[in-house]
Amino acid sequence: MVACTLPFEFRALAQYQPKALYQKMFKMVTNVLKGFAKQQFKADIGFTMVLHTHNRRRDLHPHIHVIMPCGYYDADKNQWHKGNKQFLFNEFTLAKVWRAKMLEAINQHQQMKLPSQYPK
Repeated sequence: MVACTLPFEFRALAQYQPKALYQKMFKMVTNVLKGFAKQQFKADIGFTMVLHTHNRRRDLHPHIHVIMPCGYYDADKNQWHKGNKQFLFNEFTLAKVWRAKMLEAINQHQQMKLPSQYPK
């Protein structure tokens, strides 16, 4: 399972522009995971995503849970490859790329404005 959490500094966007932000979150998670699979395995992967907008205390805490197998399908060989590690992708690299893609998507969106101070 993978969880992609929106940085704390961007949560105001979820309050004022939820539809646009959540659509971008789903799109970026999909692009990053499929991009990692293409780059590392030259294969496609499948997954299911669930959006959670709040934590257990009902505080605004947008994040997406991704349920995916630890493996990939090679269409050329018509064969399933089981992952040989506990994780299919490096979690730190995945998080860094996802945050960068989200920042870029927010900057390019016409309606969403970043807060004056945001994380690097």
